Amino acid sequence: MNRIKKNNGFSIIELSLALIVVGLVISAIYPAILQSLHWSQYEKGKEVVQTARQEIVGSAMINGTLPESLETVGHTVDPWNDDLFYRNATNLGKICEFNATNSSTDLTLRTTDNKTIENVAFLVGSKGEDGMVDSKIRTDPVELDAHDIVEYVTLQYLKNKLDCQ
Repeated sequence: MNRIKKNNGFSIIELSLALIVVGLVISAIYPAILQSLHWSQYEKGKEVVQTARQEIVGSAMINGTLPESLETVGHTVDPWNDDLFYRNATNLGKICEFNATNSSTDLTLRTTDNKTIENVAFLVGSKGEDGMVDSKIRTDPVELDAHDIVEYVTLQYLKNKLDCQ
């Protein structure tokens, strides 16, 4: 007599192999997903900093001076829920009245590629993912760090935007 074998499901070995395959697939794509999430947050951080920069320029166009703090602009928090940092040239006063040929602003930057930028009107930035201000923003010159997301505006750019004569 022939016995008919009845298959009532998967064996434990088949289930184990299926779980191993699923685990391998997940472990292969997980780093790419994680990298994509980090990149997305970084891009959002750049957008927030660029928007804050535009808002500060807009405030300067309306008032003729830079704001003392970020409280007067709309974007003050980055995607990691940290406050943006801001530093302006304290000796600037009325932008159109400042004579840069006789003196310069008291804000100078040194970029990550060691380039010096003088006559900076202000800088605004995000601490980035690590939540620490790695740039030395209270030194002169300000030393920017690649971990921070920083935008700056020169005095000449502001004067052009304000159509100073």
